[in-house]
Amino acid sequence: MRLLANIQLMLVGQRLLVKAISSYLSSPSRTYISIISIKILLKKEYKQSQFYIEKGLQLPHTKEMKYALSFFYNMEVLHQFLFEEPSLDEMKNAAAHVVKIDLYSYYRAKAIVSHMEQKFDEADEYMRKADKLLQRHARSGLGFWVAEQHLFGLLQGKMSNKDVLFHTNHIL
Repeated sequence: MRLLANIQLMLVGQRLLVKAISSYLSSPSRTYISIISIKILLKKEYKQSQFYIEKGLQLPHTKEMKYALSFFYNMEVLHQFLFEEPSLDEMKNAAAHVVKIDLYSYYRAKAIVSHMEQKFDEADEYMRKADKLLQRHARSGLGFWVAEQHLFGLLQGKMSNKDVLFHTNHIL
């Protein structure tokens, strides 16, 4: 039963993704796609999550699509850092597309790039800022932010495995 539900969710998600891309991603579509992307990442189905991210990155690079693209570039930065071996140039390029209007995503992307540049104090500062915003947003109780807390925990774990200490009070 659960497998059938997951397959249905994936098929609905793929149909919605195609429809959303063709209609320049309406707000409900963006929300749905972001939840699917995060859910798949949390389930550690990396190849499937990469599929959704790559489809999102194929959106036209226009002023109207700037914010939707920012989400997908943000997910690309996180996905690449957590599960692959990206080059610093790839990460800088993707992070440059994350807009500052979503400060949490912006700080998280900056932390990842700073970490890769071995600017650990700067990365720590960005992580603290991101954590502070995440804690504030998580109080809303929205499932999206609960999922983001888990992803943030994965990020902290990956960064701390490289002998970087983060002084956050983040609790999962």
